[in-house]
Amino acid sequence: MVKLRQFDVFTNPNPGSRRSRPYFVVLQSDQLRSLGTTIVAPLVELSKIEDFKRLNPEVAVGGHKLMILTQELGAFPVQAVKRIVANLDNQRYHIIGALDLLFTGI
Repeated sequence: MVKLRQFDVFTNPNPGSRRSRPYFVVLQSDQLRSLGTTIVAPLVELSKIEDFKRLNPEVAVGGHKLMILTQELGAFPVQAVKRIVANLDNQRYHIIGALDLLFTGI
């Protein structure tokens, strides 16, 4: 099993939705690693959604510019993750800011 860390990015294992949401990013704290699920948000191509930069921070994965759809976060089974492709810890400030906006409005 893959050991997930906060802000790890992994490929969407569902072939039916992989085209529109190719990756997910782990948002859950490392302190809750023992749970069987992790909270994630999908990443989409920039052209796929309206531009709301604070809620949907722009990131790069594998040379592709993507946006995190924080408003679509959900629980994901840890055992379904097969391979980590990137880590977005260097974007922590923007990702946490998007979560703050989503949950507190500020």
